[in-house]
Amino acid sequence: MSLTNYLTQSVIGAIIYFPIGLYLAPYCGYTVSLLIGLFTFTLQVRFCKWWLSKHKQGPLEFIWHKWTWIGTKK
Repeated sequence: MSLTNYLTQSVIGAIIYFPIGLYLAPYCGYTVSLLIGLFTFTLQVRFCKWWLSKHKQGPLEFIWHKWTWIGTKK
């Protein structure tokens, strides 16, 4: 789940702080940014536990594994 977490954290951060999304960067101080980060972390941990209880690996790890082995027989 590390690849999935890394990319989703980057996307969530971009949506929250960059002009393409909510653009909260000029308005959030250090404390609010820390709280947003802790909230995002908590959501990711809960999602990981739920996902891994049903699947062997994360969704992006599954796709990466499939693309890595294109054209080979298992």
